[in-house]
Amino acid sequence: MALIDCIKYDGLPTGQDGEQAPWLAYRLHCENLVPGTQLIVNRNQEAVLFHRGNVLGVFGPGAHTLSVANLPLFQTLVKPPLGVRTSISAEVYFVNKVAKLDVKWGTIEPLQITDPRYQIMVRVRAYGQFKFSILDSRNFVSQIAAPLHSNQLLDYQTASDYLRRLVVTKVKDTIADMMINKNTSIVDIMASVDSVSIACCEKVATEFDRFGVAALSFLIESINVPEEDMAEVRELQRELAQSLAVEYKESLKKGDLTRSKLLCVKLVLLAAQHGDYTELSKYLPILKGYAKEEDKAAIENLIQGIRYRQERGIEPGEELLRDIEILTYQVQMK
Repeated sequence: MALIDCIKYDGLPTGQDGEQAPWLAYRLHCENLVPGTQLIVNRNQEAVLFHRGNVLGVFGPGAHTLSVANLPLFQTLVKPPLGVRTSISAEVYFVNKVAKLDVKWGTIEPLQITDPRYQIMVRVRAYGQFKFSILDSRNFVSQIAAPLHSNQLLDYQTASDYLRRLVVTKVKDTIADMMINKNTSIVDIMASVDSVSIACCEKVATEFDRFGVAALSFLIESINVPEEDMAEVRELQRELAQSLAVEYKESLKKGDLTRSKLLCVKLVLLAAQHGDYTELSKYLPILKGYAKEEDKAAIENLIQGIRYRQERGIEPGEELLRDIEILTYQVQMK
């Protein structure tokens, strides 16, 4: 076989719109690679050379003359006789470093888990999107490109499918940890999508980093459960609220202010978690009566804010729930 004098990859052919289809890695098998071969790496590419599972070298954009100097393992692995130009077989992976790809993800199979507050099984689903690019070509080729390569080309779809499965696993693990180990109800999780998204983003970024991939952005757009599951949760919420309301009235009759304050706090929190403006408007003014002077103004602002939201049909969100949690904690502790 003829010795290889030059290696390069110019990417996929452009389409009618002048754009290349997204590709991440291209594998070129070279039977007769020798010191002195020219390796041409185009702009926005890196080339990774493998020989029998060993990385010989990583090369950035430009023209490179392969030699013992830039392939230090060549001498160790091949051990050519002195003065003999020995060829080797190698895999050359050209990696696309510029692609920044958006991927939509979702839980195909729901996470089935017992809600710690209501003790019922709920089926949790989530979906969103993330953007990634290749950060470390050596790790990416070793961990993803080489194992996934059934053809010469590792395309966007194959890689994104693999990363999507990693993301779904991390999201499920995070939600399960919050519900099992931190006793967080699905109601609170659904109202705190931004916080859950941040927690998942950290885990996804750490996982991607192991594979030489940068998570440029990560977003959970929705966490939800089937309507029949939520209907059961809402029924349990109503029953709990009714039970707490009865206990509250009994504590007032007995003149037990400590107990009545605690029950009022629970009623306000339950209404906030349920997103029930009517119950909030009922119990927040009562809570104001238990509060110290420094907290009364903040509770009054909440009451006015809820009235404004209710009149305009604005749904309660994570920020409102967080404000109520902070205020109820302050009232309870003072």
